[in-house]
Amino acid sequence: AMLQMPDALVREGSIRTIEIVNTSVFALTYKLVSLRSGHSNRSTLPPFDISPIEAEIAAGATQTLTARFCADFASDNFFQLFEVSVPNQKTAHLILLRGRAWESAAYVLSPQHLLQTPEVLLTAPPQDLLAFPSADPTSGSLTISPLEIELVPGEDGVGTAIVTIGHIKSGDEGGGGGGGGKGAPKPGSLEFSVEGVTDDVTRRGFSVTPAKGTVEAGGAVELTVSFELRREAMKGSEQGIIAAFGVSQWAEAALKLVLKGGNPPPLDPERQLILKGYIASTAGR
Repeated sequence: AMLQMPDALVREGSIRTIEIVNTSVFALTYKLVSLRSGHSNRSTLPPFDISPIEAEIAAGATQTLTARFCADFASDNFFQLFEVSVPNQKTAHLILLRGRAWESAAYVLSPQHLLQTPEVLLTAPPQDLLAFPSADPTSGSLTISPLEIELVPGEDGVGTAIVTIGHIKSGDEGGGGGGGGKGAPKPGSLEFSVEGVTDDVTRRGFSVTPAKGTVEAGGAVELTVSFELRREAMKGSEQGIIAAFGVSQWAEAALKLVLKGGNPPPLDPERQLILKGYIASTAGR
């Protein structure tokens, strides 16, 4: 099973509990064995920790494990694969912990992030520490690439995808995991807006819902990005003529996602969104 740790700020981390159930009529002793991991911290401390790493579970009882994730640089490729080793077991029981660490409280997850499977993570190339972008926000080397989203219409003529905007609750804020007390600042909202959804973009079939809003600390909002194939509107247009000649193509719309707020605020408050809507050939129809 893959267990996603809560998204966390660099050096603050997150916690999650895991339950192991002994369905046997006998007491069993388990031991967690690390098989493989993704990125490691730059310090000597590992990004993941689980306790207790071994224990005896009474017949029919449940053992609760505490998993902790804390990274010292930003990356979405932290993972560690554990085997729950039990004497005389016939089938290996695996736990894959996954963690994402961010420099700012605001984060954006693409459809590709949400579709990552254990197989994708486990086949990732080995890390190259020399290729990592600098974590120093003043260095200017930390770059964020445009978010490209391909939308392929289904039988209903509409293609959709989900983009998630999250807002991490810092431990420096009241009620956070870092021990904020009465004097800690009240966590503020993260504001987002999608710019560039003009009448022309809408007429070509693209839409984003909601186009603006707020995300409370500790929460997340899902944006539904859509492309509706409008054959009637395409008639006589350049794209309609090309499709009629038997050539499939992609319609494109360049939008901008703007983020404001959060503690700490975004290092780069603007993210380019490139929406691509698939237009299939209409030849022979």
